[in-house]
Amino acid sequence: MKENMKSRAVKLFGIFLGAMLIMTIVSRMIVTQKMPVVTTTGIKSESIAHRVEVGGTIEAEKQTPVFIAEGLRVSEVFVKQGSKIGKGEHLLRIDEDYLASVTADAEKELEEFMEKGDAYADGDRTPVFTESGLRVSQVCVKKGDSVYAGQPLIRLDMDYLYRKISDMEGELDSQRLTRDGMYEAEDSRSADALSKQIDEKQRELDRYNSIWDNGGTVYSSCGGVVTDILIKAGDITMEQAVALISSSPELSGEAERLRRRIDALKKAAEHMGYINSPAGGIITEAALRAGDLTADGAAFIISDESSGKVFTGIVPDEEVEYLKVGDKVSISAGGNARAKDQKISLMTRKGGDGCRIEVPVESDDIKLGDMAELVTTKLSDERYDCLPFETVTAEGDKGKVFYITESEGFLGKEYTVHSASCRIKEETGNMYALTDLGLTPETLIVRTSSKKLSEGMKVRPE
Repeated sequence: MKENMKSRAVKLFGIFLGAMLIMTIVSRMIVTQKMPVVTTTGIKSESIAHRVEVGGTIEAEKQTPVFIAEGLRVSEVFVKQGSKIGKGEHLLRIDEDYLASVTADAEKELEEFMEKGDAYADGDRTPVFTESGLRVSQVCVKKGDSVYAGQPLIRLDMDYLYRKISDMEGELDSQRLTRDGMYEAEDSRSADALSKQIDEKQRELDRYNSIWDNGGTVYSSCGGVVTDILIKAGDITMEQAVALISSSPELSGEAERLRRRIDALKKAAEHMGYINSPAGGIITEAALRAGDLTADGAAFIISDESSGKVFTGIVPDEEVEYLKVGDKVSISAGGNARAKDQKISLMTRKGGDGCRIEVPVESDDIKLGDMAELVTTKLSDERYDCLPFETVTAEGDKGKVFYITESEGFLGKEYTVHSASCRIKEETGNMYALTDLGLTPETLIVRTSSKKLSEGMKVRPE
């Protein structure tokens, strides 16, 4: 009886366990059916092709600046930025009355400077001397005058010279009488000494007589420019030069600046105030309008059409790393105008404003002044973790991906969802290039899911 009951209990327990197993399997099947169904993909490690696009303009390789004497009033401007102009055509016109007034002021300033200042730089100068002790009646030249050899420089007071000569002749007559008396008194030593003084004074008198014979005029001993006048009317000459003359004078800095300004003003006046273009091409900068006063700096910059063409643009800081001098790029302008395989010739940093780039362009279809675009594709040296767009939840340059891990459960393999953050470096084709992902290439990344996913959720791979 006991054995039958024990056998019956074992059967009931077995039936219970079987029922529990069936219920567990059924329950798992139900739960599994309710799990999100996901598809997965792997991580690709590869270089990325980055497309660089830079807008710019087509300019001439040679930029010709136009400078105008400052401080002049503009009456008319005939061009603007972007205008095409031929060599010799009018750029603007200066107010002629204002120009004449400014020129007169500059000439007066130079004249005053030449008179009172050290207008000439140090250099070889020839001094002109005359006898000392004579009064100047007239100075015939001024600083800056060009003179020839033999040209009158100063005139001496003839009345003063006559009195000087008469006094010297009287002194000589008196000294001769004294000397003769010494000889009669047999004082030969004193007489001989006085004879020497008489001879010296006679030579001085002869020089004064020579000046008298020349009409009291001091002449230039050479040709050149008078760089200094060291005496004025009414002065008494001394044992120093009355003038300095240089055959190749150099003006000091301020005097040279004034002279060049005057030359520029007179040149403008010769053309009735018109300022003409020194080259044909496109006006790339125009700084003046009617009524403005000219200032220091270029009034216009002209792209010289006789030189080659060049694309210029500004590469943003974030794109600079993809370009370097010598790279080949394509330049396009307008409709179908395109120049392939053009080489970057210059890249110049502009602080935080990017980098200026220049590319010489060889194309008859692309014209000066065209708005153009530089395009190139650069393969990165670094390799990145690349995933399809649909695997990444992107917010700006940040992203999140879901991946699954596999583990053994009571009734078989289980798959659990986890999340990982990353940074989006680049979009390439239909892929994101990612950094800071921190997953191995073998990791299974969730590509699609039948339900919204969250951390720790169990899923069923398709």
